[in-house]
Amino acid sequence: MAEVTFCPNLTGISGFMKNMRQTRSDIISLLGMIATFAIAYGLDAWIASLRKLASQTFNPAPGMLVAIVSNFIMAAVLLLLSWFVIFQSEAARWIAYLFIIIGALVAIFPGTLFIRSPSFSWFRSFPLTAWLRDVLFVAGLGSHLFLSAAFLAMIGLFALIHQRRLSQ
Repeated sequence: MAEVTFCPNLTGISGFMKNMRQTRSDIISLLGMIATFAIAYGLDAWIASLRKLASQTFNPAPGMLVAIVSNFIMAAVLLLLSWFVIFQSEAARWIAYLFIIIGALVAIFPGTLFIRSPSFSWFRSFPLTAWLRDVLFVAGLGSHLFLSAAFLAMIGLFALIHQRRLSQ
């Protein structure tokens, strides 16, 4: 008599679900990086406009309040993203490398403006660098965007370290 089983082998479905979960966490990580840059840029632009207004009205209080609150907002956004990427997601190695590369390139961008070497001419020819140059001159070196970029590079580095520890 043939043996009848009521529990079919579901390894194919569970593998598919794991791949879907992996893809979803990769997409959320990338969207989180883009959202972090957008929030940082928005806060920098808002602070720059309030500085301009303060120079016209001689009332720096609103700008200082927004600058203080924006530091807490960026800290919360960056900690939430790092918690997700490092501990909660099953982010692939390429996501961690992407965080490192993009974060490092944006973070070191201000320094490349002052290097008059032909080896950096390729970096200044990207269309994004014109936008970053405008951000730099509006927000300054201590802007949320450039500091967030450095933090994103460190998130990628710690994600790689965490993945390596899990694999050992």
